[in-house]
Amino acid sequence: ATFDPGVGRIALEDLFSGPNSAERGAFIGTEVPEGTELLGLDIDDGVATVDLSDEFADSGGSLEETVRLAQVVYTITQFDTVRSVRFRIEGDPVETFGSHGIVLDRPQTRKGYEEHLPAILVESPSIGERVDNPVTVSGTANVFEATVSLRILNARGKEIARTFTTATCGTGCRGDYSVSVPYGVDREQPGIIEVFESSAENGRPINVVRIPVTLTP
Repeated sequence: ATFDPGVGRIALEDLFSGPNSAERGAFIGTEVPEGTELLGLDIDDGVATVDLSDEFADSGGSLEETVRLAQVVYTITQFDTVRSVRFRIEGDPVETFGSHGIVLDRPQTRKGYEEHLPAILVESPSIGERVDNPVTVSGTANVFEATVSLRILNARGKEIARTFTTATCGTGCRGDYSVSVPYGVDREQPGIIEVFESSAENGRPINVVRIPVTLTP
């Protein structure tokens, strides 16, 4: 399949513009320095070459700098035709990045950044989205026995759906999960999708991810 770099460009520019008000309300932040601009995006045989302005290379802590790279890698590899990313700053290829000398001498993949991900990553739906009924919830997780639990709360905070699914890998490895969840509301309203792991010790929810959405009948 051919990939329109325009779509990738929009996704990256969205990342660089920072969290919107719904995302800020859900405590989503970014490690991408303010003022970072996308100067170019080229995709060839699964490798995206992303050319960024100087601001992207502003120095930060080593974790900040790593997460910054991860945000770009995850944003552009969400498209099936992109497997890895090469970085350029102001047109120059980047061999080492940041004040801590992170080595980027080969195309970067998601796998290189997995340890910096939360136990549960929800890739869809996105924060503030108006969702279908049933809603498909998907992402990746590294959880006990690969069991990903989720529930949906309506505008009053009442639980209106609960289910679980199994990721393709778990307990020490990261797998994909996707589950379609029907729910009951009589009118469009704000709601919360909660994705979590049940603690192996006492079954309590841990690693909870809350996604505010608009529910539809």
